[in-house]
Amino acid sequence: MAKSKINNTKVLILCAGDGTRWDNYLGVPKQLIPINEEPLLKRTVRLLCDNGCNDIAIISHDDRLNLDRCDFFKPPQCRWTVETLLSTHPLWTERTLVLLGDVFYTKQALATILSPSQGVQVYGRFGPSLFTFTQYGELFAISFEENDHHKMKKHLNIARSHALSGGRGKMWEFYRSLAGFPLNEHKKDDEIFTSIHDLTDDIDSPKEYDKLVKRYTYAASKKPLKRILVYCWIHAIIPILYVKKFLRPVKNYTLQLITK
Repeated sequence: MAKSKINNTKVLILCAGDGTRWDNYLGVPKQLIPINEEPLLKRTVRLLCDNGCNDIAIISHDDRLNLDRCDFFKPPQCRWTVETLLSTHPLWTERTLVLLGDVFYTKQALATILSPSQGVQVYGRFGPSLFTFTQYGELFAISFEENDHHKMKKHLNIARSHALSGGRGKMWEFYRSLAGFPLNEHKKDDEIFTSIHDLTDDIDSPKEYDKLVKRYTYAASKKPLKRILVYCWIHAIIPILYVKKFLRPVKNYTLQLITK
């Protein structure tokens, strides 16, 4: 991204969830879990600063997340993710980028999110991950510009109203409203949805954290064998799994023709 565009970007990192599934594992909020001895949230901030992003705000009520080099904003309402984001509207600027404090972002994922974009863009994985084995999709970031502020408030309010009626109040509901889909319908709009499918994933439970640490330890290892194993998984085994995934319907159709 051009330097001037980066300089005009406000990054909001949402960390206002209740962390129920985390259950105070390791005695710290999940945003501060160590990844290679570096707290997750500090790692995200460091990577942002390395990319020239210096206007960063942590959105939370937990003072332990009040980090150096960042503003700290306590949202007035945060029952649901969409309500937390809506509460941050006084901080929105010429370009606003929304990240999640419990997500492990790869460098490539952040480079994609920070790239120039037009209008509201949502970044995430639409289905299961072949990298982390998570069985469901995730949303990782939202990017929008100044002339999108009204649109953001409109669809966040729709998702919030849905939550008041028993909905989940997640970013998925905001995305579906933005795309014009029913809020319970899982469909992809390629115009506003940018796919990120690598080791990027969110961390909700101790089990997910332990798996992340194991993956990251292998990927960052200085031992050649461990790095080779990770390289082979990413560049050899995963493509094979993709091929098998796409060939399965062809195989099933062929079997139907044979057995008719």
